[in-house]
Parts: sequence; C-alpha cells; structure tokens
Amino acid sequence: MKANYILKCYDKLLRDINNTKHINDKKCMEAIQKLATESFVSYKVIFKKRRNSNDFIIEYPIHNLYPHAINFENLKSESHPQLEKFIPSILKELNLQDTNLKLHWSSQSGLKILYLLVDAKLESLSKINLLFIYYYQIVKNENINIKNCIKDKIFKYQSKNQIEQFIYKIQLSIENLIEITINQIKPNSVQELYKFSNQCNKTDHLKIIYIYLEKLLRFLEKEFSMYTSENSRVPFRTLMLEKQRLEPKLQFIESKFMESCSNEKLLTIALDPIGKIAAIALNNKIDYYEFKYCKKYISACYDYFTMMVETTESNVIDLIFELDLNSLKLFEYKIDTIISDLNQLDSTNDKINLLYEKRKNINQSQIKILKSYFRDYPSIKTQAIGWIEEEIEFLNKNLKLKNINQTVQIEDKEKTKIHTDLSVAQISYFFNILNQSGVIKHSNQRDIFRFIAENFKTKTTEQISVDSIKSRYYNVESNTKSVVREKIIDLLNLAKS
Repeated sequence: MKANYILKCYDKLLRDINNTKHINDKKCMEAIQKLATESFVSYKVIFKKRRNSNDFIIEYPIHNLYPHAINFENLKSESHPQLEKFIPSILKELNLQDTNLKLHWSSQSGLKILYLLVDAKLESLSKINLLFIYYYQIVKNENINIKNCIKDKIFKYQSKNQIEQFIYKIQLSIENLIEITINQIKPNSVQELYKFSNQCNKTDHLKIIYIYLEKLLRFLEKEFSMYTSENSRVPFRTLMLEKQRLEPKLQFIESKFMESCSNEKLLTIALDPIGKIAAIALNNKIDYYEFKYCKKYISACYDYFTMMVETTESNVIDLIFELDLNSLKLFEYKIDTIISDLNQLDSTNDKINLLYEKRKNINQSQIKILKSYFRDYPSIKTQAIGWIEEEIEFLNKNLKLKNINQTVQIEDKEKTKIHTDLSVAQISYFFNILNQSGVIKHSNQRDIFRFIAENFKTKTTEQISVDSIKSRYYNVESNTKSVVREKIIDLLNLAKS
C-alpha cells in the first residue's frame, strides 16, 4: 500500500474544507454516531480557598466529542463532601436540573475540581459545532486505521531496507501535507496551531487536520525510531515537550555560558544548538539529526558545568571544540584568536613553532560527541588543523625564500619525475586507496599530496599542483574509480604469473 493511499482520507478532508463543501447535518450525525457512543457536555468548576471560605469559578462548557475534552474513563474520581454544599448554587447559576446529571470530583495542581456532566443530544448542537465534531471524529478514527495499516505493512516486509523506504515515504507524505496545512492556517506562532476558536470555522478544521497529521509523525517517531529518516523534520509537539523537559537545564547552561563569556560573538556561537530547542518558532525547522545532536550537546554542557566550579572563555572554546560544534562561525572565531596570537610575534620561526603547538593541542583534544553539529561540514578539528597546516606551509615557503636572499623563487629544481600513464585524478585516487588499505602509513595527507606532485608527471601535465591532487583525492568520479579498478586487476593478474 502506497503512502499517498494511506493518507487519502486527509487529502479528501483538505479538499472538502478548502472547497467549503456542504455536509448535511444528517450525514454528520450518522458518521459521529458510528464513532462515538456518548454525547454530553461537561462544566468545569474550580474551587479556590479564600481566607476561611471557599469560592468557585465555572469555566466554559466543552462537549465530550471535542478535541480537548477530558476522558473521564481515565480520570480517577475523588470525594470532597465538604464542597457538596455548593452544588445547589452551581446548578442554579447554570440553570441546570439535578436529573440526568453526573458529578465527577478531582484534584489538579492543589485545586479541587468538580465536573458536571450533562447529556446533550447531537440534534441540539449547532451546525458549526456538529461539523467541527464530524471532522475531529473522522481524523481521530482514521489515525487508528492508518497506524494499524502501517504496522501490518511493516510486519510483512522482509528487510530493514524495505521498512526504511516505506517509513521514509510516509514521513515525506505527512510532512508535505503538514506544510500545506500550516500555509493555509497561517498561524502567528507555533502555539496557535493547537488553539481552537469558539467559532469552529475553517481554520479550526484545518488545525484538527494538522494536529492529527503530527500525531502520525510522533507515532512513527515513537514506534519506529530506528527506521525513521534523520532528514525528516521533528514535529513541533516533540520540540515543545523536549523543551519543557529540559527547561531547568537550559536555563542553567545559558547562565553559565553568560558568566564565562564576555565576548558576545563566542556566546552566540555556544548558545546556537541550545536555541534550536529553546526557541521554538514556525521558521525554526529542525530535523532529527540536528535534534539528536542538540540534546547530546545540552546534556554534555550540563554535565560539564555541574562539575566545574569556575570557567573561562578558554574553557568554553575547549568545551565546544570537544563537542564538535563545527559551525563556520566557530572556525572563524578560532582562527581569529590564532591570528591574534601570531601577530604578537615577529620571528617567522616563532610563528611556525606556535602553529605546531596549536596543531598538537587540537590534535590531542578528545571529541565527546560522535555527531558533528553540521553534518555536511568537516569536523571543527579538521577545519582548524587544515588551516594551521596551510599556514605552516605558507610560512615555511616564505622562510625558504628569505634563505636564498629573496632572489630565487620557490624551489623548482629540475629533477627526474616518474612518468605515469594514469591521469592526475586516477593517480590521486590510487594513492587514496593505498592510504585507506594501510599500504601507506602516513597521518599527514598533505605530505602525500606533495610527494605525488613532486615525483610524478602525466601525459598532459608536467607540473602537478598540490591543490589539484588534493581536490581529486577527496572528490572521486565513478569513471576514475573504473579505470583504477581495471589497473589493479591487471596488477593482480601479473602477480599470478
């Protein structure tokens, strides 16, 4: 069963809502009666203690078939005989009779609550209320069917890959429908997506659709997390619940960062992953990859600040480096600090020695999170070390130029180079394979690039640049792989003879 077929009910409901298709009362009532056995309204009466007496507030009644209605079957009933004397006054204020009335006592947040349940026939509801209930009950029931359909389908698959593809298609279909629904609702905030008006209008109907589409995403998130795509967007409800759970930690971490960082730029960089969860907004879309990283980042920062009595900006930089916050802003900030240190030195040798020390310290730092903040960027260590090595090479070249009285250009001695039938791209990939397989054991890949450039030439290229080797070393085309593979097969055949 295809994902778009699974969601066909939502497609139809969205069309009906947007076309303001008229659904007669009889059809609404028949559909609702098939899905619900009871119809009543509940009045919520909140008792508040005022000095030596009690007072009560009556909230707007809600029908039991509305989205935010309380499920009294799951609500434990209590007894508060001392408050029963208020019941006659409450009934009089509401103009209700004692007949066909159910009482349900409860306690919430230290307050005593009385619910009055009054039978309400569907025929007594207005057309707009009836239609609102109709849409809600339809999607509520349809979600049960869709969940069962997903479980049945997954049970029949034979491989993890099949399940992942199936789940991904459903995620993508749901996300597309959610995006369409949000664009039609046009909310001013995330919170507005979950609030219904008293008018039960088209926007309210769309919000029902949105909420239950999101429930399907959260179902996949909860039941099939190992198969869901990390590229998929995290539902707002998940973010809101996570923010609520982490609120004390978020406040603690933010205060510690603010205490430690006098530099506003560094503070902004350090707080960026926290803001992904702390600042939930319509335009703040976060996928599961980022979500998982941010949670680990918050947990690691909390553990660190809990153990440390006092921290400095230097400690903060070390911390976020170890957490691989590999943003370009952090890279630029780190490089700026290194450049500032270099500018304090006059001697080129001193600068080179400082850079070697910086490289050693960064290399020896331990990454505490397996994921990087930005999946498409190199790790922050790789970025920083790459820049330092480029700077060391540049300074070394300048030093050589000075040693030959600044009259000789970069050393360009005529030396015998080995001619190879391979292209630059092919020889770069060949050395890449040698390095990966362990035939070559050398940690500094720049030395490998330089060795190729200095000792090999091709049919078309006498002077191979290091940058050309580097580019083709990391970016390998399929045609290059095929040619090198054939050469390796030739070598194997020669080895057999």
